[in-house]
Amino acid sequence: MRHARSIVLIPESSDDGRIENGEGAPQADFQSLRQWQRLGGLCCRCAHEGWLDRYDLERRYGAVQLIRLQPLLRCTRCQSKGGNRFIIGAMARD
Repeated sequence: MRHARSIVLIPESSDDGRIENGEGAPQADFQSLRQWQRLGGLCCRCAHEGWLDRYDLERRYGAVQLIRLQPLLRCTRCQSKGGNRFIIGAMARD
């Protein structure tokens, strides 16, 4: 989204609502996520995306950076454990 004066207000998103923010997702923590953002995982092997309950993860692990939790991610489709990463997306607007 762009302001009339060409100021970028929010990161560009793809059609599925996923924010393409490069290395920003692993540097984030639960407190830096906005209410309208959702947290998911991306498999490096099969490119499967799965969306997570970020509030449940925050209750479980506390105030921790997401990069510390990346080794715990496992793909529900191919069971891959290595190289998976978090993604941050925008919630659908009703």
